[in-house]
Amino acid sequence: IEQSSNGDRKFKFTNVGKENLIIQAVQSSCGCLVAKWSKEPIPPGKSGVITAHYDTQRVGRFEKTLTVFSNADRSSVILKVKGVVLPLAKVDSTQIISPK
Repeated sequence: IEQSSNGDRKFKFTNVGKENLIIQAVQSSCGCLVAKWSKEPIPPGKSGVITAHYDTQRVGRFEKTLTVFSNADRSSVILKVKGVVLPLAKVDSTQIISPK
């Protein structure tokens, strides 16, 4: 992903349980990764989305986690987010040759 580009990625999930699924909290391993999710209960058979936003101003490799806490039998799930932010290409204006 390029520096300064959209750092949003979506994790879609489906409630396969018999009760409403409630996402109680999502904890990030770093301040550079922020999660957004619906606070509304997700009925059985319905889907939801957790959006993870990574700060793409930070150039280089990254590997972070989001821990999702819910009322499901498995009360926490870890989502791994990893990638590489590539620096923007720099243009040296002193090297630009204009046509005559």
